[in-house]
Amino acid sequence: MTGLRFTVTRRGREAIVNAERNGTAPVLAHSLGLTDQVFEADPEMQALPGEHTRLTSIKGGATSADTIHVTARDDTDAQYSVRGLGLYLADGTLLAVYGQQQVLAEKSTQAVLLLATDLQFADIAAADITFGDTNFDLNVGTEETPGVLELATPTETIAGNDDERAVHAKGLRALLDRRLGEDAPTEFAMRLIAAATQQAVRELLELKGAALKDDGAGNGLDADKLDGKHGEHYLDWENLTGKPVSMLTPGQVITFAGTAAPTGTLLCDGREVLRSAYPQLFDAIGTTYGAPSDLTVFKLPKVDEGSGIIHTSDPNKVGQTSDGEVIQHSHAAHSAGAGSHAHSASSDAAGDHTHGAWTDGQGQHNHGVNDPGHSHTWIGPNAGPGSGGWSAAGITRPSIVGTSHNTTGIWLNDGGHHAHNIGMNGAGYHSHGVSVAGVGDHTHAITVDATGAARNLAAGIRMLYCIAY
Repeated sequence: MTGLRFTVTRRGREAIVNAERNGTAPVLAHSLGLTDQVFEADPEMQALPGEHTRLTSIKGGATSADTIHVTARDDTDAQYSVRGLGLYLADGTLLAVYGQQQVLAEKSTQAVLLLATDLQFADIAAADITFGDTNFDLNVGTEETPGVLELATPTETIAGNDDERAVHAKGLRALLDRRLGEDAPTEFAMRLIAAATQQAVRELLELKGAALKDDGAGNGLDADKLDGKHGEHYLDWENLTGKPVSMLTPGQVITFAGTAAPTGTLLCDGREVLRSAYPQLFDAIGTTYGAPSDLTVFKLPKVDEGSGIIHTSDPNKVGQTSDGEVIQHSHAAHSAGAGSHAHSASSDAAGDHTHGAWTDGQGQHNHGVNDPGHSHTWIGPNAGPGSGGWSAAGITRPSIVGTSHNTTGIWLNDGGHHAHNIGMNGAGYHSHGVSVAGVGDHTHAITVDATGAARNLAAGIRMLYCIAY
C-alpha cells in the first residue's frame, strides 16, 4: 500500500532542520489530530482545519528513508469521520498535514478506532522523527482470540514450530519449495497425485509391460493393442502426449479459410507480443518486422487489408513492404480549346488581266450647246486674191455671194438629271493564293481520366494470413 504523502508545514520544517541548516535534528511526534473537514493542505498551516479529536496514544517508527509508520488508538465512545490528519510535535507544532475528499475512517460509539498509516515525506529524513513509549496493550491473536498477529519469516514457516505468527505468501512458497522441490508440484506430479487407481498410476508411469512381465504367449495380450489401446486410439491427435503445438515450423505463414487463427498460429496483424510467450517464433523472425517498443516484445508481420505476400529471393528485402506496380494500360484523353484567338490572312495577286466594261443608254434626250459667238464674212465673185472665192486659214473655197453677220453664242443643256448603268465583264477563270499566318506560341490543356484503384490487385477471395509459433 502506498503511504499517504503528507505536506510538511513551514514551522514543522523549521523545527526539524538543525541550526546549521545542513541536515535535520531529531524531534518527538506527540499526537495526531483528526478532522472531518475537506481542505487543501498548505505549508503555512499552523493547526488542522476543523480538528475534532486529538489522539495522544500514538506510536510508530521509520520504515524507510522517507516513510514512517504511525499507529493511533481511540477507545472512547466518540463518533466521527476522518478525512484529514495532522501530526503534532511535543511542543505543539503542526509538523505535517494530509487531507482528502473521501472518508479515511469511521468511528462509532461502540467501536475502538485503531488507525494505522504510512506517512511519506519528500525531503525529510524519516528516521529523525521519534515516538514516545506508548503501549496500546493490544491482544495477541490466537486461534480462539482475535488480535494483532506478527508475520512469520520464511525460515520460521519452513520450521513449522510457531503457533502465534501468521504465514504470508512468500513464506508458504518457501515451505512448498523445500518440501516438494522448486516450482513443485509439476503438472505430471499433480496427475499422479490425482490418479484414482494403481492401474492409472502404472499407465501414467508407463510401467504396465515391465512391472507385470506381460510378455510371451498365453498371457492374454492382444497384439493389436499398445498400453491397452488399439491403434486407432493413437491416430487421434488429441490422444497423443508430448505433441507440438502444431506441425508447422515457427515463422511459417499459412492461408486459413476460417474466421480465427487456428491453434499454434497468430494473425499477421503487426501487433507486439511477448518474447517469453513465443520464444521459438522470436528466434525465427526476431525484429525483422519493425522495432519493438521495448526489449520484452517483438512485432508480428503485418499483412494489410487487400494486400498480399510478395516473393523475394533477396534475404535483405525480407520484411520490407512493396509499394506495388501498375500494369501497363491506356487512358482516354481529350484536349481543351486554347481560348479565343485569331489568324491573320493575305491574298496575293492573280497576275495581269483585264475586265471589260460598258454603260447602257438612257433613251432619247437633248443636250443644249452654248457657243461663245463668232462671225462669217461673205465675199462675192472676184473678191479677194485668186478671184475664185474665199480663203481662210489657208483653205480656199469657191466664191459665194452673201452677207456677213455675227452670232452671240450657242449653249448645250444637261438633258435633265439622269444616270447610266455600268457593267463589268468577268476576267475569265483564274485563282488567288491565300496564306494564313500562325497565331504565335500557345498551349492546349489535356485532361487524362484516372482509372483503377489505389492497389493493383487481382480479383480473389479474402482469407486470413496466420504465422505459426
